[in-house]
Amino acid sequence: MAGSHSAENTLTLTLEPKASEPPCCSRCRQPSPLLHDRRIRLIRDRDLLGRRVQLRLPVRRVDCLTCGRVTEHIPWLAPASRLSAWIEDLLQLLPISHVSRLTGLHWHTLKALDKRCLQASVGASDPGDVRRRVMDEFALHNSRQAIRPFFERLGERCRQIEAAAMDMNTAFDLEVKQHCPGPRSCTTCSTSSPATDAR
Repeated sequence: MAGSHSAENTLTLTLEPKASEPPCCSRCRQPSPLLHDRRIRLIRDRDLLGRRVQLRLPVRRVDCLTCGRVTEHIPWLAPASRLSAWIEDLLQLLPISHVSRLTGLHWHTLKALDKRCLQASVGASDPGDVRRRVMDEFALHNSRQAIRPFFERLGERCRQIEAAAMDMNTAFDLEVKQHCPGPRSCTTCSTSSPATDAR
């Protein structure tokens, strides 16, 4: 660490690479002593004692003899953000709105990160021979736009759907009727109240 600077709510730590170690190419991982340039990268790290922590790090671009001009490999730094790994862990445990309040990051930013993590962990999925579709707790803003890609991805296979069950959301019912000519939709109410339970 080369130094630190403290503002009102932010602690900035300035890091410097070891002069004795040449940078490595981020592609082939070979030492690449030929430097092209360097820029300063600010990396948001986890908060510490209620203060935001920033790492101020010079990142060098090297002229690798094999790969050409590339950014150096920094083993402890992910290509995106160090903070992302921590937030990804939080998103596995807490709702997006809670993570937003905890980190101060915008809900849409967290939603996009959560979606990328889900795609990375699940990968490309093949819906296969879907014949029945059940959906619950489907009350997003623009819910028709949220479910439409599922039916568009099924394409002609929508014709083989025999039944669809859902809560009282009309958006899902309308999409089923539009894309799937065959099924009888069964609409059920997923919430109950003392008045309905007594009947």
